[in-house]
Amino acid sequence: RAIANGPYQYLLAAIGLLLLALSIVTTIYVRRALERERLARRELQHFAMTDALTALPNRRSFMKELDRAIERAQAKPDRTLSLAIFDIDHFKRINDMFGHDTGDEVLIAVAEGLKQENVFPARQGGEEFVVLIYGEDYQRLAETVRRQITLSVLEKVPEVPFPVTASAGLTEVRPNDTLDSAVKRGDEALYAAKDAGRDQLLLWQDGKHSQ
Repeated sequence: RAIANGPYQYLLAAIGLLLLALSIVTTIYVRRALERERLARRELQHFAMTDALTALPNRRSFMKELDRAIERAQAKPDRTLSLAIFDIDHFKRINDMFGHDTGDEVLIAVAEGLKQENVFPARQGGEEFVVLIYGEDYQRLAETVRRQITLSVLEKVPEVPFPVTASAGLTEVRPNDTLDSAVKRGDEALYAAKDAGRDQLLLWQDGKHSQ
Protein backbone atom coordinates (compact mmCIF):
# COMPACT_ATOMS: atom_id res chain seq x y z
CA ARG A 1 0.00 0.00 0.00
CA ALA A 2 2.87 2.36 0.80
CA ILE A 3 4.42 1.54 -2.55
CA ALA A 4 1.07 2.13 -4.24
CA ASN A 5 0.70 5.50 -2.51
CA GLY A 6 4.25 6.52 -3.40
CA PRO A 7 3.32 8.50 -6.53
CA TYR A 8 0.68 10.44 -4.58
CA GLN A 9 3.16 11.27 -1.87
CA TYR A 10 5.63 12.55 -4.48
CA LEU A 11 2.82 14.53 -6.08
CA LEU A 12 1.82 16.06 -2.76
CA ALA A 13 5.46 16.89 -2.00
CA ALA A 14 5.86 18.47 -5.41
CA ILE A 15 2.67 20.51 -4.89
CA GLY A 16 3.95 21.59 -1.47
CA LEU A 17 7.29 22.68 -2.96
CA LEU A 18 5.47 24.51 -5.74
CA LEU A 19 3.27 26.33 -3.22
CA LEU A 20 6.33 27.21 -1.15
CA ALA A 21 8.13 28.55 -4.23
CA LEU A 22 4.99 30.49 -5.21
CA SER A 23 4.79 31.93 -1.70
CA ILE A 24 8.43 33.02 -1.84
CA VAL A 25 7.97 34.61 -5.27
CA THR A 26 4.80 36.37 -4.12
CA THR A 27 6.56 37.68 -1.00
CA ILE A 28 9.45 39.02 -3.07
CA TYR A 29 7.06 40.63 -5.55
CA VAL A 30 5.01 42.26 -2.76
CA ARG A 31 8.15 43.56 -1.06
CA ARG A 32 9.43 45.02 -4.32
CA ALA A 33 6.03 46.59 -5.02
CA LEU A 34 5.98 48.13 -1.54
CA GLU A 35 9.53 49.42 -1.99
CA ARG A 36 8.60 50.98 -5.35
CA GLU A 37 5.57 52.58 -3.74
CA ARG A 38 7.71 53.92 -0.88
CA LEU A 39 10.23 55.38 -3.32
CA ALA A 40 7.45 56.87 -5.42
CA ARG A 41 5.93 58.52 -2.35
CA ARG A 42 9.33 59.87 -1.32
CA GLU A 43 9.86 61.26 -4.82
CA LEU A 44 6.43 62.88 -4.83
CA GLN A 45 7.12 64.38 -1.41
CA HIS A 46 10.47 65.66 -2.67
CA PHE A 47 8.81 67.33 -5.66
CA ALA A 48 6.11 68.81 -3.40
CA MET A 49 8.75 70.37 -1.12
CA THR A 50 11.34 71.40 -3.74
CA ASP A 51 11.48 74.25 -6.22
CA ALA A 52 11.65 72.69 -9.67
CA LEU A 53 13.99 75.29 -11.20
CA THR A 54 16.60 75.86 -8.50
CA ALA A 55 16.30 72.56 -6.57
CA LEU A 56 16.12 74.60 -3.36
CA PRO A 57 13.39 73.93 -0.80
CA ASN A 58 10.21 75.76 -1.80
CA ARG A 59 8.07 78.09 0.29
CA ARG A 60 6.05 75.23 1.76
CA SER A 61 9.20 73.43 2.85
CA PHE A 62 10.64 76.64 4.28
CA MET A 63 7.54 77.34 6.34
CA LYS A 64 7.74 73.88 7.87
CA GLU A 65 11.41 74.36 8.70
CA LEU A 66 10.70 77.80 10.18
CA ASP A 67 7.90 76.36 12.29
CA ARG A 68 10.23 73.68 13.65
CA ALA A 69 12.98 76.24 14.22
CA ILE A 70 10.63 78.49 16.21
CA GLU A 71 9.64 75.53 18.37
CA ARG A 72 13.31 74.79 19.04
CA ALA A 73 13.92 78.46 19.83
CA GLN A 74 11.06 78.42 22.32
CA ALA A 75 12.57 75.37 23.99
CA LYS A 76 16.07 76.90 24.06
CA PRO A 77 15.78 80.71 24.01
CA ASP A 78 19.56 81.14 24.21
CA ARG A 79 19.97 79.92 20.63
CA THR A 80 19.96 82.71 18.07
CA LEU A 81 17.77 82.28 14.98
CA SER A 82 17.32 84.87 12.23
CA LEU A 83 15.34 85.24 9.02
CA ALA A 84 16.55 87.02 5.89
CA ILE A 85 14.52 87.73 2.75
CA PHE A 86 16.41 88.47 -0.49
CA ASP A 87 15.01 90.03 -3.64
CA ILE A 88 16.99 90.24 -6.90
CA ASP A 89 17.23 93.87 -7.95
CA HIS A 90 15.69 94.80 -11.33
CA PHE A 91 15.15 91.17 -12.28
CA LYS A 92 12.50 92.09 -14.84
CA ARG A 93 15.14 94.05 -16.74
CA ILE A 94 17.25 90.89 -17.01
CA ASN A 95 14.32 88.95 -18.47
CA ASP A 96 13.45 91.78 -20.86
CA MET A 97 17.04 92.26 -22.08
CA PHE A 98 18.31 88.68 -22.26
CA GLY A 99 15.23 86.46 -22.25
CA HIS A 100 13.64 84.17 -19.69
CA ASP A 101 16.16 81.37 -20.24
CA THR A 102 18.95 83.66 -19.06
CA GLY A 103 16.71 84.83 -16.26
CA ASP A 104 16.31 81.20 -15.16
CA GLU A 105 20.10 80.78 -15.25
CA VAL A 106 20.42 83.80 -12.99
CA LEU A 107 17.96 82.31 -10.50
CA ILE A 108 19.86 79.02 -10.50
CA ALA A 109 23.12 80.89 -9.88
CA VAL A 110 21.49 82.86 -7.08
CA ALA A 111 20.39 79.59 -5.47
CA GLU A 112 23.99 78.37 -5.55
CA GLY A 113 25.15 81.57 -3.89
CA LEU A 114 22.67 81.08 -1.05
CA LYS A 115 24.16 77.73 -0.04
CA GLN A 116 26.38 78.60 2.91
CA GLU A 117 27.10 77.01 6.27
CA ASN A 118 24.58 77.56 9.09
CA VAL A 119 21.79 78.63 6.75
CA PHE A 120 18.62 77.06 5.36
CA PRO A 121 17.78 78.71 2.01
CA ALA A 122 14.56 78.41 0.02
CA ARG A 123 12.91 79.99 -2.97
CA GLN A 124 9.93 82.05 -1.91
CA GLY A 125 8.72 82.57 -5.47
CA GLY A 126 9.74 84.58 -8.52
CA GLU A 127 13.00 86.38 -7.76
CA GLU A 128 12.52 86.28 -3.98
CA PHE A 129 14.41 83.93 -1.67
CA VAL A 130 14.26 83.35 2.08
CA VAL A 131 17.02 82.11 4.37
CA LEU A 132 17.05 80.91 7.96
CA ILE A 133 20.32 81.77 9.68
CA TYR A 134 21.52 79.91 12.76
CA GLY A 135 23.96 81.55 15.15
CA GLU A 136 24.83 84.88 16.71
CA ASP A 137 26.84 86.23 13.78
CA TYR A 138 23.71 86.44 11.64
CA GLN A 139 24.14 89.99 10.31
CA ARG A 140 27.63 89.32 8.95
CA LEU A 141 26.52 85.98 7.48
CA ALA A 142 23.44 87.52 5.83
CA GLU A 143 25.60 90.19 4.19
CA THR A 144 28.07 87.50 3.07
CA VAL A 145 25.21 85.60 1.45
CA ARG A 146 23.93 88.76 -0.23
CA ARG A 147 27.35 89.54 -1.73
CA GLN A 148 27.82 85.92 -2.74
CA ILE A 149 24.68 86.19 -4.88
CA THR A 150 26.41 88.80 -7.06
CA LEU A 151 29.61 86.76 -7.30
CA SER A 152 27.76 83.55 -8.17
CA VAL A 153 25.82 85.19 -11.02
CA LEU A 154 28.96 86.90 -12.29
CA GLU A 155 30.74 83.54 -12.43
CA LYS A 156 27.95 81.34 -13.78
CA VAL A 157 26.01 83.67 -16.12
CA PRO A 158 28.53 85.59 -18.25
CA GLU A 159 25.75 86.59 -20.66
CA VAL A 160 24.71 89.28 -18.18
CA PRO A 161 27.37 92.02 -18.52
CA PHE A 162 26.51 93.98 -15.37
CA PRO A 163 26.54 93.00 -11.66
CA VAL A 164 23.32 91.41 -10.44
CA THR A 165 22.65 92.70 -6.93
CA ALA A 166 20.14 91.86 -4.25
CA SER A 167 18.24 93.74 -1.57
CA ALA A 168 17.67 92.00 1.74
CA GLY A 169 15.67 92.38 4.93
CA LEU A 170 16.86 90.70 8.11
CA THR A 171 15.18 90.08 11.45
CA GLU A 172 16.01 88.04 14.51
CA VAL A 173 13.37 85.39 15.23
CA ARG A 174 11.99 85.68 18.76
CA PRO A 175 10.82 82.78 20.95
CA ASN A 176 7.26 84.15 20.96
CA ASP A 177 7.18 84.61 17.16
CA THR A 178 4.71 82.99 14.83
CA LEU A 179 5.38 82.21 11.18
CA ASP A 180 3.50 85.31 10.07
CA SER A 181 5.10 87.72 12.54
CA ALA A 182 8.68 86.72 11.67
CA VAL A 183 8.08 86.84 7.92
CA LYS A 184 6.23 90.17 8.22
CA ARG A 185 9.23 91.85 9.89
CA GLY A 186 11.58 90.41 7.28
CA ASP A 187 9.34 91.76 4.52
CA GLU A 188 9.22 95.20 6.15
CA ALA A 189 13.01 95.34 6.33
CA LEU A 190 13.28 94.15 2.71
CA TYR A 191 10.90 96.83 1.42
CA ALA A 192 12.81 99.44 3.41
CA ALA A 193 16.05 98.28 1.76
CA LYS A 194 14.47 98.57 -1.69
CA ASP A 195 13.03 102.00 -0.90
CA ALA A 196 16.47 103.12 0.31
CA GLY A 197 18.02 102.43 -3.09
CA ARG A 198 18.38 98.62 -3.28
CA ASP A 199 21.66 96.67 -3.23
CA GLN A 200 21.81 96.63 0.55
CA LEU A 201 20.84 94.72 3.69
CA LEU A 202 18.66 96.31 6.38
CA LEU A 203 18.10 94.86 9.85
CA TRP A 204 14.69 95.19 11.52
CA GLN A 205 15.07 96.38 15.12
CA ASP A 206 12.05 97.43 17.19
CA GLY A 207 10.25 98.99 14.26
CA LYS A 208 13.40 100.61 12.87
CA HIS A 209 15.70 99.50 10.07
CA SER A 210 19.49 99.76 10.23
CA GLN A 211 22.32 98.66 8.01
